[in-house]
Amino acid sequence: MTLTEALNEQMKDESFKKEYDALGPEYEIISSRIDARKACNVTQNQTFTQKKSMYGIWKNESFYMPPDFDEPLEDFAEYM
Repeated sequence: MTLTEALNEQMKDESFKKEYDALGPEYEIISSRIDARKACNVTQNQTFTQKKSMYGIWKNESFYMPPDFDEPLEDFAEYM
């Protein structure tokens, strides 16, 4: 069974479909951020390094970086 076939099978379950659909806006934001990063020719590593420095975190330190999916895309553009 392929991943697509498995997903199609799961989508028949209304509770699964409801939760899956609820994640749509979050994944749209993620996709937009990836597209913006690529349009600026910025690598994932560069984005991560810039974000680490924003939190004042130095290399080799353990850290926790909170998720910020609700952060506006315009703010993300400022990181670039």
